[in-house]
Amino acid sequence: MEKYIKFNTIDDVKDFVAITSSKEYSITIETKNTVVDAKSVMCILGLDLTKPVKVKADCQHEGELLHQLKPFLCQLIKK
Repeated sequence: MEKYIKFNTIDDVKDFVAITSSKEYSITIETKNTVVDAKSVMCILGLDLTKPVKVKADCQHEGELLHQLKPFLCQLIKK
């Protein structure tokens, strides 16, 4: 699964990590030049969070995760 997400506050990051850290499978966040563990608040806060980032999850049943991540999902508008 690959989706774009956006954080508006530090509490968003904390809530996101609470969700991702409860999963047994690998979840990462990617920017143009960086890949970090999506289960680490410190790693995520080291990114430029003013722009959407890509979240990747290695899961077989993405429906539950997508439902939980719905508050963070965003659509990219190509210019």
